Amino acid sequence: MSGPDPQQLHREVTTGRLGRAGSSRLAAARVAVDRTGQHLDTARTVLGAAWTGSTASAAARTLDGRSATLLAADAELGVAQELLAGVARTQHDVVRAADGLLLGWLATVAARALTDPVTTAGVTVAVARELLALRDHLDGELARTATAFDALAGGAAVAAPVSPAPSPAVPDPPPEGTDPIEVARWWGALSHQQQKDLQRSGPEELAALTGLPPVVLDRVNRTRLSRDLWRLAHPAGATTTGDEFTGGDLAEMVVRRGAVTVRGHAAQVASAALETARSVAAGAGPVLLLRYSTQDGRGVVVAVGDPSTATDVAVTVPGTSSSVAQTRIEQAVALRAQMDAADPSGTHAAVQWVDYEAPTSLLDPEVARLGLATQAADHLVGEVAGWRAAAQQAGTAPPHVTAVGHSYGSTVVGLAGSRGLAADDIVLLGSPGVAVDRASQLTPGVGHVWAARAEHDPVVQATAGSWFSPGATDGPYDRSFGARLFAADDPASLLGAHSTYYEPGSESLRNLGAIATGDLGEVTSARPDGLGEAAGDVLRHTAEMGRALGAGDRDAAAEAVLAGLGDLAGDAGDAVLGGLGWATSELRGLDRRWPTGWDPSSW
Repeated sequence: MSGPDPQQLHREVTTGRLGRAGSSRLAAARVAVDRTGQHLDTARTVLGAAWTGSTASAAARTLDGRSATLLAADAELGVAQELLAGVARTQHDVVRAADGLLLGWLATVAARALTDPVTTAGVTVAVARELLALRDHLDGELARTATAFDALAGGAAVAAPVSPAPSPAVPDPPPEGTDPIEVARWWGALSHQQQKDLQRSGPEELAALTGLPPVVLDRVNRTRLSRDLWRLAHPAGATTTGDEFTGGDLAEMVVRRGAVTVRGHAAQVASAALETARSVAAGAGPVLLLRYSTQDGRGVVVAVGDPSTATDVAVTVPGTSSSVAQTRIEQAVALRAQMDAADPSGTHAAVQWVDYEAPTSLLDPEVARLGLATQAADHLVGEVAGWRAAAQQAGTAPPHVTAVGHSYGSTVVGLAGSRGLAADDIVLLGSPGVAVDRASQLTPGVGHVWAARAEHDPVVQATAGSWFSPGATDGPYDRSFGARLFAADDPASLLGAHSTYYEPGSESLRNLGAIATGDLGEVTSARPDGLGEAAGDVLRHTAEMGRALGAGDRDAAAEAVLAGLGDLAGDAGDAVLGGLGWATSELRGLDRRWPTGWDPSSW
């Protein structure tokens, strides 16, 4: 037989299954890398709970660096696995085609070799030509794969830690905004392997959902954070989605790399915030990153403890100037420690919730508006519902949830309470108002809405009867509002009075711990004040001075005099700020008579 032998060509085309075998080995390698990463995560958690100080922080950073390295290695293995999977698919298609050609040729030879040698020869030539084309196609695919592997080995083929797409057996995540209960049920119905595949392949989609277990949210958000940091360190070819950069014009490339830089810098700030949280909360329990976002209007949510397994959960919402960089995690840590002290037999979690765009300062025009607080309130309602749904799916008892808002954060909590916030108790600290005029309008109802104010808190004094209070006498501290007023410390001056509510050892923090653990009988009531407050302060300090002089203790007498002067100064400041608040209230009452276009809220 002259010309190429179809049988020999068939053997060349169908021998060897490099793609399938290599892909299996890479899959096993990725399992080993994933297992190592889990060990590192466990070590990091144990380290954070048992070891503090600068050396511990350095060790934690080292572990984080190794985790990032493992993510990059997993990404490269994933790309290599996909390359070999592509080769395996090509081999499979080529072998099927070659088998069909050979069988057809053999049938022709058997039937016509003796009776029609011309036709048999023509068929042989045609089959050989087709087999040669299949061989060339396979050789070309192998050559392209080899080139890709060379680039991968040189570090040019991977733009960011990426993972292969999930297998068809893994269902797509529900869309963002799905009811948390439905999300929890969907997640609970997945197999363990499906959950692992989704965490690896779809961290962005999972992170946008509410209703997932907090430990899962922590894992996917740390993955996203590490990837964004990786992209910032490797900007060449990185895109906002984590896919390989496929080219395009220069303008497109500049836009993509600019977006990567923005995400990367946001990741740096969030990473620093998480490091601060881990340092401050050392020994208080695992630190979970429940939310990490680079979108405008969103931020971070960090938990000390697991809100889906704790018996008591406190969520603290800070006010103006809060951000990813200024989480004020110390508030949640202090409250968590007080909850542990108040109820040593319970399990507790405290969540610092900064998942909103707060006004930059008290001078920010947005402070006098409700737009940012309204948007934040909707986020808060959804996330608390998500923690409850995760607890329900896990079969644990529903936690006792206390929402604590400070300053502008109290406005957020109040608005959330009027929009269905699933909280058992609501606490308002140093509040300028909550946009409702009765405690009964908030979800916990009368008896479970609390308010506290430091004696000289300038925010409370300056907004008396105005700002977010619907009526001139219906703010959170007015009797008609219906909140339970509890005691807070009385700083001697205006300076710092607005920031004393979470001070360790303070009366306000002890009361917060009692409320958050449901021990309401231990809450101390606020001391009455009124028009005679200044005179009462003078008489009290005069009596102290007299007792000290009678005992011959001139130092104590001098301290009583200074304290009395401080109280008088604070009371004078209260009078000025309180008068300003009431004057603002009266002016706002006249706004209906002002010319069209005037906006007193912008003053």
